[in-house]
Amino acid sequence: MRISEILREGALRSRIEALSFGMRSGRLSPVDVFRETRFKQGYSKNQGILVEPLGETSLAQARSSEKRYLNDEQFGLLDGIPFGVKDLIDVEGCTTSRGSLLYRNAPPAKRNAEAVERLGFQGMVFGGKTNLSELAFSGVGTNDLFGSPINPRATTGKYITGGSSSGSAAGVASGLWPVSLGTDTSGSSRIPAAFCGVVGFKPSFDRYPLRGVAPLAPSLDHLGINALTVQDCIILDQALRGLAPIPKFRMLSEQTEFLVPRNKSIQPRDPHIKDNFDKTLDLLSNLGFEIHEVDFSPYAEVDRLFEIHGSLVAHEAAQQYEALFENGLTSYIDPKILQRLKEGTLLNRKSYALLQKIRRNLRAELSSSIGNKILLQPTVKILPPAIESVLKGVEEFKAFNKLILGNTMYANYLGMPAIAIPNGHAPNGFSTSIQLSAASGKDDFLLKTALFLEAALSKQNIYTPDTVSH
Repeated sequence: MRISEILREGALRSRIEALSFGMRSGRLSPVDVFRETRFKQGYSKNQGILVEPLGETSLAQARSSEKRYLNDEQFGLLDGIPFGVKDLIDVEGCTTSRGSLLYRNAPPAKRNAEAVERLGFQGMVFGGKTNLSELAFSGVGTNDLFGSPINPRATTGKYITGGSSSGSAAGVASGLWPVSLGTDTSGSSRIPAAFCGVVGFKPSFDRYPLRGVAPLAPSLDHLGINALTVQDCIILDQALRGLAPIPKFRMLSEQTEFLVPRNKSIQPRDPHIKDNFDKTLDLLSNLGFEIHEVDFSPYAEVDRLFEIHGSLVAHEAAQQYEALFENGLTSYIDPKILQRLKEGTLLNRKSYALLQKIRRNLRAELSSSIGNKILLQPTVKILPPAIESVLKGVEEFKAFNKLILGNTMYANYLGMPAIAIPNGHAPNGFSTSIQLSAASGKDDFLLKTALFLEAALSKQNIYTPDTVSH
């Protein structure tokens, strides 16, 4: 039986669980899954999703998994499941290009990143390296070196995927794998999730190990997850923490309260995003949950700070790559990315220290003020723009990038875990997305809430997760 037939049966909404069930029952094998993934990657080769497709190493991993299933010695739920890896994360034997000509010919990694290692311990199969914004330094997701990924959701035209984890989200939407690893410094897993109609999760800082992940802004960098469903995200979250994945279906308490920031800075510009967001609020209200609309002062303070002192990511990225300017290597960098780095070098180092000091105070205040409440807001303000319109010039790229990052960057600065999930349909095959965020350390509660909301949206026939049909 083909994988697509099993996934359409609907007995299990989690793609990981559906594939795992197929392998445990003998209707599939890990090598079948490998071949299906390789076939889909061949179809997607011109879509700009992959930097390096799966190969002999992946086939060997799939065959080892198949032997374990034949001997009834499989490692667990994730054994034989393929996953994508953003090309900012080390995979043994693969070059970590960072999406840049500067690193394209760097020596192959000598060992896996710790996160990749943890997934390997669960029997997962490496599914290929995914494309990204150069140096992971834009929310747009385009890449001049490897080709800009094309949004697989668009029924007509070529539109951006968002970034910087562009290929990770697009690969999940295309059905290459049920889950992929990305990173998230200002929204890099959540933005492409929103534009590609999948789930994107940024955890609390230090929830996942960062060894073997190329840094951009170390105090903001997180590993991120892209997945087709929240349940798939929860399963991978457990594995990344070194736990044996166990599906969770706990009910959400009706005492859960939601906060909706009404700050002007995060309001949607597209009417479909606004309409679907309002419908989601109505759904939760009709289910008996308390929803409080607020002028969220931490967001206002972040806006004020960044206007005066520059963004924290601009400071840290410039520090991270200052050797480019010192060693005359700027010609290797896309001018649009280079412009952002140059602007960071002009910022005052005293401002950086002040941003970090105020940040610590804001994070403490936020945790105590929101408690167990969940923040709800649109993940992005706009639907995906056309690639051509974003790449007209440096200034156009800069304007789109600022607009696209505008809603997600708060969670990184304020230390909040955040998850983006689709919450309705939009024209041209696109969907809209809602972001849920919580106080630092409340990841499990956040994921449980997102799981409930996803189920509620599906039950009301508002949105049900699915991949693009080829």
